[in-house]
Amino acid sequence: MAINDDSRPNKQIQSKEKFSFFHNERVRSFFYQFVTAAVVIFCAWYLYSNTAHNLAVRDMSTGFDFLSVSAGFDPGFTLISYEPGIGTYADIYLIGIINTLFVSILAFFASTCVGFFIGMMRLSNNWLVSKVALAYVEIFRNIPLLIQLVFWYIAVFSILPKVRNSIDLSAGAEV
Repeated sequence: MAINDDSRPNKQIQSKEKFSFFHNERVRSFFYQFVTAAVVIFCAWYLYSNTAHNLAVRDMSTGFDFLSVSAGFDPGFTLISYEPGIGTYADIYLIGIINTLFVSILAFFASTCVGFFIGMMRLSNNWLVSKVALAYVEIFRNIPLLIQLVFWYIAVFSILPKVRNSIDLSAGAEV
């Protein structure tokens, strides 16, 4: 008859007890988050120190001091007054922001009007008008924007003449 000796520790149970904290989900979660944060911080430190070293070797400076320097060029379109040669890069930056907002507002209203017009065409009782609007909607909604951009670039803009050979429609008048 075998004697059951419970006084001997089971090695398998001992090894499980030794690393039982790794079986706790909260401990593992904290450990993985700590390792991930340490790797991200190390990578950020490495990129910063490498960039700082390379800038120091090339005797380059960083910062926003360039914004107070005279721009030396004239923007094509401005909604605010700008004098070439006197204006700074900060002025050019402000002009760029204002122009972007202006074009965005124009695009918002234009696209709203086009959408309303196409929607009214879709509701038309005229078969041809309704089908033209349907084709417009299906083409522009079902073809990805990137493919449309490539199409317009290749099919339309690459056929146009280069800037040096452009057609002058203003008849020499300053616009």
